[in-house]
Amino acid sequence: MRLMIDTYKKYWSCIKPHKGYYTMIFVSKVLAVIASILLPFTASGIVKYLTLGDYQKALKWIFYFFAAATAKVIFYYWNYKGGALDSNYCYTGLKKKVFNKLTTYDLEFSKHKDIDEVLQGSSSDIWKVVGINDNLSDIIIGFIRIIVIVILTALTSPLVGLVVFLFSSLYVIFMMIFNEKIVKYLNKQRKYQDKIAGVFLEELSSLEEIKVYDMQDKYYNYFNTINKKFCHNYRMKRRYHDIQFNFLQLILDLGEVSIYAVTLFLLFQNAYTVDKIVLVIGYFTMMNQELKYVLQTCVKNVIDCRVSVERIYSLLNYRPKNSKVTNTVNEDDIKGILEFGHVYSSYQDKQVLKDVTFKVKPNELTAIVGRSGSGKSTILNIILRLIKPDSGNVLIDKEDIYNYTNDVYKTNVSVVTQKSILFNMSIRDNLSLVDSNFKRIQEVCMRLGIHNEILSLPKGYNTVIEENSSNISTRLKQLLSIARSILTNAEILLFDEVTSSLDASNTKKVVKVFKELSKDHTVIIITHKKEVMNKADHLIIVDKGKKVADGTPKSLENNKYYLNLRDSSSVSNNNLSGV
Repeated sequence: MRLMIDTYKKYWSCIKPHKGYYTMIFVSKVLAVIASILLPFTASGIVKYLTLGDYQKALKWIFYFFAAATAKVIFYYWNYKGGALDSNYCYTGLKKKVFNKLTTYDLEFSKHKDIDEVLQGSSSDIWKVVGINDNLSDIIIGFIRIIVIVILTALTSPLVGLVVFLFSSLYVIFMMIFNEKIVKYLNKQRKYQDKIAGVFLEELSSLEEIKVYDMQDKYYNYFNTINKKFCHNYRMKRRYHDIQFNFLQLILDLGEVSIYAVTLFLLFQNAYTVDKIVLVIGYFTMMNQELKYVLQTCVKNVIDCRVSVERIYSLLNYRPKNSKVTNTVNEDDIKGILEFGHVYSSYQDKQVLKDVTFKVKPNELTAIVGRSGSGKSTILNIILRLIKPDSGNVLIDKEDIYNYTNDVYKTNVSVVTQKSILFNMSIRDNLSLVDSNFKRIQEVCMRLGIHNEILSLPKGYNTVIEENSSNISTRLKQLLSIARSILTNAEILLFDEVTSSLDASNTKKVVKVFKELSKDHTVIIITHKKEVMNKADHLIIVDKGKKVADGTPKSLENNKYYLNLRDSSSVSNNNLSGV
C-alpha cells in the first residue's frame, strides 16, 4: 500500500487526473458493481420460486436477472469509455510535458541521466502508465465489493461468512507476500533491460570502431554478462509469479470446497435452503474473480508501473543548474551588447575557462577563434544559458543574462550549428516553425541569396527535405538554418563552425551573408577558417581556457596566437582541398 500510495503521488504530480473523466470512471464502476452484485441475488430468487413451484414469480425474477445483467453491460461500457478518454488525456498530456521539459535541460543533464532511460521515460513508459487511474477505481471499488460480499454471506449464516472471510484473507495475505518478491526481481529486471538497450545504442553508434578493431567478441561478452543478469532476474520473477498463480488458485478451490461442506451441513440441519447455497456460491465465485482481478491485475499493474512512473517523474522534476535563477526582466528592447567579466567555468572538475573577459558590440562581425579544446564551445554554451559559469558575470545590455525571462531570451539569442537539423518536411514548413508569415520567409531568403535557388527546386518552397537533407546541398542547408535563425527576430546571432564543411568559394559567400547580417545584428562566429577570421571586424582568441588576444585582424597581424591559427588553418584547408 505504501508503494502504491507513493506511486500515485508521483504520477499525479506529473499529470493531474481529469475530474470529469475520472468521475465518469468511478460512477460507472460503482453502478456496474451494484448491478453485478444483484445477479447472484436474482439467481437465488429464481431457484427459490422454482423449487416452490411458483412459476409466475420465478419469471418475474428471471426478468430482474436480465435487467441487472443488461445494466451491468451498459455501465461497464460507460466505464471503458471513461477509461479510454482519461488514458488519452494522460498520454497526450505527459507527452507534451516531457517534450517541453527536454528543451529546458542543460549540458549537465547527461551526467545524471542515461540516454536509454530518457528514451524509455519519454516513449514506452508513458504508454505503460496511462491506465493506472482506471486501476485505482477498480482497486477501491473492488475491495468495497469484497467487503460487501463477506457481509452478505454472513447474513445468510455467520459460519458461512466466517469461511468466506478466512479464505479471502488468506488469499490477500499470500498475494502480498508473493507480490513483494515479484516486484523485487521486476525492478532488477528493468534495470538490466535498460542497460541492454544502452548497449544496443552504443553498438549502433560505434559499428565502425567495432569492426575496425575487431571488438565483436569482446563486446558480445560485455553484452552477455548484462543479459545473463537480466535473464536470472526474469526467471526469479517468473518463478514467484507461477507459484503465486497456482498456490492462490488452490486457496480459492479449498475455499469453495469448504463452503460446499458447511452449507450442505447446514442444509441437512434444516438451517439453510438451496436458494441460499446458490446465492453464497454465486457471491464466492464473484469474490474469487474480484480478488484475482484486483490483486493479480490492478494492483500488479500499478506495481509494474512504479518503475515507469519513477522515470517519468525523474525526467519532469530534473532541475537544470541554472533553474534557481529568477528570471524577472521582461524588457524586449535589446541592443545586443554582450560582455563577459572574469568568467570561470569548469566541467567534471576540470577548469575550462579561466578569467575570461571581453566585450562584443552590435553591428560588428565578431569571430571567436582558437584550437580544439580551447574553450570556444563553452563560451557559446554559456551565452546560450546551457552552462552556468562558476563565477564572473555575463551581461547583455548591462543586465545579467539569467535575469531575462525565457521568452525574452529565446527571442533575442539564436544559434546555428554545423549540425543544425532540417526536419523531414517542406522548406516552407521548416521555416514556418519559426515564422508562419510566408512573405517574410521569402524576404529573408532573398536577403540570403537563396530565393531563386529554392524556386529552381522541383516544388520550390514546397520541396520536402529528405532525411539527413540528402536532396539539397550542404551550402543551402546551412543557409536555410541561418534563415530560420534570422526569422526568430533575434538581436544576437550565434554561428558555431557553420562553414566547416564548406569549400573556400562557398565559405566566402556565407561570410558575405554574415557581413550583411552584422549591419543590424550582433553576430558572433565560432570558427577555425582563415577566410572568416580575415573578414571579421573583431577577433577574440582563446587558448587553454584563457582569452589571449582581442582586437581587429589588422591589429593582431603580429600576434603569435593569431599567426599560428591562421597558418594552421591554411594547412588544414589545403589538405582538405586535396582530398
